[in-house]
Amino acid sequence: MPRDDDRSSVGQNLTIAFPFFDALFSQLWVNINGAMSFLSPISKYTPACAPVQRAFSMISPFWADVDTRDPGYNDGIYFRESLDDTDLQQAQTEIINAFPNLNGIQLKWVFIVTWYNVTFYDTQNHPGQKRNTFQAAITTDGIHSFAIFYYNNITWTTGDASHGVNGFGGTPAQAGFDAGDITHRLMIDGSCTSEMLTIQDRSNVNFPGKWIFRVDSSDIQTAGCTTNFTSTDILRISPTFVTTFGQVNVEVSGPCIIAENSTVTCRIYDPTQMPYVESEGKIIGTFNSAKVVCPIPFLFTTGRLQLEIDVSHNVNSSETTNSVYNGFIYVTEMSPDGNGLNLKVNKALNGSVDNTIFTWDPERFVNGTEFVDIQIIVFDLSTITKPVVKSIIKIGKKVENIGKWIWNYAEEEAEKPSLPFCHFDPTEIYLQIAFEAIEFGWDEYSHPDYRSHWLANAGIEASQFIGDFCDDWVREAECEAWYYSSGTTITIDSQPCPPTLEQAQVDLRFAPEFSRDVAFYHSGEDICYQSVAPSPNGGGQECCYKNEEIDCSINGGHSEERHPNYPFSHFIDDTLPWIMCCYKQDEEICAKYQAKRPCDRGANYTPPAPARGTGDPHLNTFDGYFYTFNGFGEFWILQNSSFQPLAVQSRMEPLNATANEATIFSGFVFAVPNAAIIQIQKSLIRIVDIYIDGQQLDITSPNSLKRLSMDGWQMIIAEDLSAIHIGFSIGFAFEITTISGAFGFSASASPNWSGKTLGLLGIFNGHQDDDLTSQNGTIIPLNSTLQQIHENFGLTWITTSETTLFKYFNGKTWDDYNHIEYMPSFSFDPNAVSNHTKELCDNDWACIFDYHYTGSAAIANQTISSNQIYNETVTALNKTVETCPQLKSPANGYFNVPNYFEGAKAQFNLATK
Repeated sequence: MPRDDDRSSVGQNLTIAFPFFDALFSQLWVNINGAMSFLSPISKYTPACAPVQRAFSMISPFWADVDTRDPGYNDGIYFRESLDDTDLQQAQTEIINAFPNLNGIQLKWVFIVTWYNVTFYDTQNHPGQKRNTFQAAITTDGIHSFAIFYYNNITWTTGDASHGVNGFGGTPAQAGFDAGDITHRLMIDGSCTSEMLTIQDRSNVNFPGKWIFRVDSSDIQTAGCTTNFTSTDILRISPTFVTTFGQVNVEVSGPCIIAENSTVTCRIYDPTQMPYVESEGKIIGTFNSAKVVCPIPFLFTTGRLQLEIDVSHNVNSSETTNSVYNGFIYVTEMSPDGNGLNLKVNKALNGSVDNTIFTWDPERFVNGTEFVDIQIIVFDLSTITKPVVKSIIKIGKKVENIGKWIWNYAEEEAEKPSLPFCHFDPTEIYLQIAFEAIEFGWDEYSHPDYRSHWLANAGIEASQFIGDFCDDWVREAECEAWYYSSGTTITIDSQPCPPTLEQAQVDLRFAPEFSRDVAFYHSGEDICYQSVAPSPNGGGQECCYKNEEIDCSINGGHSEERHPNYPFSHFIDDTLPWIMCCYKQDEEICAKYQAKRPCDRGANYTPPAPARGTGDPHLNTFDGYFYTFNGFGEFWILQNSSFQPLAVQSRMEPLNATANEATIFSGFVFAVPNAAIIQIQKSLIRIVDIYIDGQQLDITSPNSLKRLSMDGWQMIIAEDLSAIHIGFSIGFAFEITTISGAFGFSASASPNWSGKTLGLLGIFNGHQDDDLTSQNGTIIPLNSTLQQIHENFGLTWITTSETTLFKYFNGKTWDDYNHIEYMPSFSFDPNAVSNHTKELCDNDWACIFDYHYTGSAAIANQTISSNQIYNETVTALNKTVETCPQLKSPANGYFNVPNYFEGAKAQFNLATK
């Protein structure tokens, strides 16, 4: 950069847009005075030490009055953009070490600026004075973005024109980030004070002179701690979710903690381990970089759990202070595929167990892991409200980490372990097992390390092991004991199965099961669907299909005592009995399971009412009435009431500054009593942001959470973030589509909500006449004009600052999103548009409307697709499916029938046992 004073570079066009404070920037300016700006060059040489104007949206590693006019001291300012693998790998290593939950991130771009050996203004009055060297690197993968500050040598803080004397005093340098919106900024502690002289000795990553921050979202996230963190602030936890298996460390940051004479207790409020389960935390880093490492034990509840750290500090021999801070961690069950450890049981010709082969990828362990132990963990779930680890059985000691080990159980004699789940004992129907290969000698509690020290399998193969390893007669006896025990007959209150695959595919209350689940538990079935949310009593419904019809043969679906959202109770009440009764067992034995967990054949199925919204908002009510409403604000899609508990609000706003004659959906919020509130909103950077009770859910990090189950609902997120499926226990379901820059939605309502809905989706009662009922109860005629619908119906459903359910960010409020004075165009004439538009839309009115007002072919195509899907949904759900009367089980026998369609064959069998 040319030598000068108070100068900025020419604008640098960036190869990849840089996300900063929830905005994307494709140009930046490097300023001599220790900063970078994104909207215009910086003209000020004295740091503001207060929020800056919008034109100065900026990153400042050391904003102070730098002077490089004197060429005699080998000083200079250098910058470069890089896509070089070496630079990217170095940045990636720094970021992953600072933010462990981002392990796997692939950075694509880095911009590096170095202020080398620079002095303060006025160098002409004091040549050869004190010199500073520091560097800033900003980097991104296109979604996440980061800033890394390196301070090599800091000897001055203030220029002469900033009232400094000999480089000190006056208004010292500041370091940090400012969005330029008066609200969002983060300054490194000590900014604008003499403490800036020590910034090379401090750090937020426990490495003197190094500071790392995540900068893409509205709140800058420091890799370290915050000195003004209070007990009402929410802890940051990395990684943000764990499995029920636990056995990992999480990194908890927020308050700056004095490690000396302090201890930390970590508590997780797991309802099945009341009141909580706790472990000893470990403080790492110095004061500015302090974090707490919390070991996570086995957990028995999925969903969002409260994590608390209790910091006890001994002030002196007679005084101790305690500070308690809280955050949330999300807990999921382990994948059906396990977690990297595979196993297969081999049997001898006589049916006895010969051996079990374990395989794994040795490189999944930390580099240098030479040996592992292989063990079976046995959980006692007999009291599901208080599960415990019954035993840990080590079956392989100091096994070489080569990726394969054979457990020759048949050859073991003296050291043959006793496996409690393979002896006939009715109490052992309450056991669950998991397999683990763990690094030999590793102790998670004393080694705060986030890399992989173990692999496990608590999924299908662990369940299959019980079926293969235990003698058939033992499993049959266990099945008999379960069948005749009290409390195994269930009361079914789940949604009945759709009788055809066509209906299952469009009923939003159901979602496809994992293919591996289907292959193991329902061999021969084409596909199975699972009720998305638990029933009011916690049950579930599993529906399997063959040749596009419901199939209730021996391998078909079942009603479930406990929905899979409750993995441990589901295992004990539904999965383990199936292993005992049906896995490689005779049909007669399996019939006992089917009697207790009957397959629903769809005879009582009543389809839900579909609704949807798309494009420049076009809506179909639950009764099918189609209309268009271009509101600019937040509106009630469904208003809750004393007879309907679900509240749904939508946000509508113009697509952009030029397409302002119509609006699109840009956000939704869902609330049901005694459950967490879900907020989904459009993001320029991340496609979509999801908030749970106002806290952002991490859905963009590598291996981030894509399925979340909580009391009252379950949410399934598409891997590419194109769709978000939410099912509610009370019988509503929604799917939000996020593509094309404009959200759309599909909805379904169970028939029991007929006559009980209010809002933009109308009064669901099978009659369209009252669908345009305003909030004050006035019914608007169905043949009303666009303007009449807008003014007399749509606007009446706008929320207020008191009734809104939305949380607001970036300093915005309800007033920023709600504009009742906005008037869209009401003069649309589809006949006046170009032939190109008509051809693009195949003469579809809604598509033509959207393309005309937005100019977006993507939104127009989304509308066509939504129309097609909606019409297919209505057709499928309205089909009448005739079934024969249900058969009764014979005395002293059982029968097998796939379904009750005409032509289906029923096979009756006499009991032989």
